Amino acid sequence: EPRLTLAGQSRLWTYGYVALALLTALTAILTLRHRTTAAQEATDVTLEPETKLTWAERGRWVLLSAAPASLMLGITTYLTTNIAPIPFLWVIPLALYLISFIFEFSSRVRISSKLLIRISTILVLPIALVLVLELWVPMVPLAGMHLAVFFVIAWTCHTLLSQSRPSASHLTEFYLWIAAGGVAGGAFNAFFAPVFFNGLIEYPIALAVALAVIQSRSKPVIEHKVGDMVIVPARRHMALWADLGVAALVCVLLFGLSFLGPKVLVLVNGRWGETAESAIAMIATCILLIGCFFAIDRPIRYGLVLGAVMIFAPAMKRTSGLIIYQARNFFGVKRVYSSPDNSFHDLLHGSILHGRQNLKPELRREPLTYYNPKSPIGSLFQEFSGPKAKQSVAVIGLGAGTLAAYGERGQHWTFYEIDPEMIRIATDPKLFTYLADSKAQIEIVQGDGRLEIAKAPPAGYDLIMLDAFSSDSVPVHLLTLEAIKIYESKLKPGGIIAFHTSNKYLQLPPVLARGANALGLKSIYFSMDLVSPEEEQKGWTISRWILMARDEKDFAGLAKKRVWEHMDKFTGGPVWTDDFSNVLGAFGIDES
Repeated sequence: EPRLTLAGQSRLWTYGYVALALLTALTAILTLRHRTTAAQEATDVTLEPETKLTWAERGRWVLLSAAPASLMLGITTYLTTNIAPIPFLWVIPLALYLISFIFEFSSRVRISSKLLIRISTILVLPIALVLVLELWVPMVPLAGMHLAVFFVIAWTCHTLLSQSRPSASHLTEFYLWIAAGGVAGGAFNAFFAPVFFNGLIEYPIALAVALAVIQSRSKPVIEHKVGDMVIVPARRHMALWADLGVAALVCVLLFGLSFLGPKVLVLVNGRWGETAESAIAMIATCILLIGCFFAIDRPIRYGLVLGAVMIFAPAMKRTSGLIIYQARNFFGVKRVYSSPDNSFHDLLHGSILHGRQNLKPELRREPLTYYNPKSPIGSLFQEFSGPKAKQSVAVIGLGAGTLAAYGERGQHWTFYEIDPEMIRIATDPKLFTYLADSKAQIEIVQGDGRLEIAKAPPAGYDLIMLDAFSSDSVPVHLLTLEAIKIYESKLKPGGIIAFHTSNKYLQLPPVLARGANALGLKSIYFSMDLVSPEEEQKGWTISRWILMARDEKDFAGLAKKRVWEHMDKFTGGPVWTDDFSNVLGAFGIDES
């Protein structure tokens, strides 16, 4: 990407596919040439005894193949939305998945499958605790732990697949079932989970399935036969029902804890205390440890108990009132949290805060988080308020609708939002009231912000704000030279474009400054990097914004304030366009 345009990358992929086709054809020709020789050699080799495949074996092949595929997608989604929304992070799980295949067929890397199974069983337990307690920090150790567990489980599953290969006459069917399992695992995450789950439940489900299948035996023990009928001892069925019963008991305990736990704590304390969430989490952890202790020697029971805890424990926060809304769609998982005393509502996309509101009547109109009165955008609205207020305002990205708190009478605000779930959250007065309380006239347009604002009349806005985030990443197509041209064409004389660039990983101001310089626009930058403990208690956070205008005088008094830095110095480096971007070049980590 740093060296090629999109057109160049497309040509490179085309050449690669042509080379693949030629090499495949060459392989077929060489195979046909040696076919006679191979057939002659085969007659001199003692053939493996013919074995009859069972549907239990086929099912196990599918599960051993599906679990790692599902885990790869699940852990990628989990890491990039909950722990570290870093560009290209998806490369690491994919590489580990492929390396596990290499280890499976390698003659140099040999580890006993029993040892791998034992390691997997031990490693899954701390991951289960992390999922139950919903821990997201410290980032690097937790990400490393998730990736390590995924790699060991994938390696174990693929090793067991390799060891269960049938005789040569069944190899074609064997690899067909492996392929079917990979498709099933991917389809479960891509098609089923987003429709039927409102959280990232597919990740713990895949962990539980993988753990159960790697510890199960490939063939049942045959007690005796009557004719062609295999008789399986009744105690095996009883053991299976016992395993299901234990898992069901764990689910009942968790649900009971979810609904009765808060009520009991309220009866004891008289109110929902600050330690209630921690108390319930500790009880859930005890249930997990006790359940796993009594199931450690029963593979199916162990997997079911782990799965039950990891899947149902997060629901306790919802029933306890801490999570008052949760939804999932193509754009990810959105949650609305309520503080223990119900004084604040927080909107999170993954682990990234997208909005906060103080629900006290006298404070609920105050913009918080990145939009507080002392923030860069607060400084902009202080400069352009009252008689100097911008009459027509466009905002790409809705969030909780916090920016609408700066709306004044006579103004017309248009929000462009691609995610229908965000619109549903921001317009629900039970969750957030910024839009309902705004003094300005509010209009919401659903769709891709760049495409929709391009349909607006030329020179139609006095102020355009870019505040669109996918978790912690800004979509690249909103930052390119062509995108800035579109925004500028929609500005009235004296108009301003404001970009929200707060980000933990990407340093975006230089990228935008180079785009502004290429178009002859002026740009200034303000980074609010510190908030006091009192301001943090109020719900304020640090933020960074960059402003663009055709002339420096359009910034009015902002350009003279010391907190605003002129960006003319960023003249070197490539400009991002629709045909070229370099995300790695803008990569940096902000520990704040």
